[in-house]
Amino acid sequence: MDLKIDPVTHDLVFDGNGDLTLVDGTDRIVQQARIRLRTFRGEYFADERVGMPYYERILGVKPLRQSVVIAALREALLGIPGMRDVYDIVFAYEPTSRTARVTFRAVSDSGQPINFDEPFVLS
Repeated sequence: MDLKIDPVTHDLVFDGNGDLTLVDGTDRIVQQARIRLRTFRGEYFADERVGMPYYERILGVKPLRQSVVIAALREALLGIPGMRDVYDIVFAYEPTSRTARVTFRAVSDSGQPINFDEPFVLS
């Protein structure tokens, strides 16, 4: 279980009574994937090992090797509690706008399918 975060505003979600909303199951896994994909390694003050190695292994590397990107994404996603397997990972990056789109299919520990396809800005 986790605190629910609005996927558009990235703010905590409160219910009609002003209480924090919780998220669980595949919705929690998708939310945690969203957070992991948007966190740069070294950005989190409490543990600088957390996050994607965008600067170290992905951005500015010419030519961009999809195998390196896919391996980094797979490692990060499989580190999410409740994520059993991740496959069909696609990473598309547009350097001029610094936007990326990550698409993958996965299976949770409970056997539920997960389909993820979201754009985000790498800044």
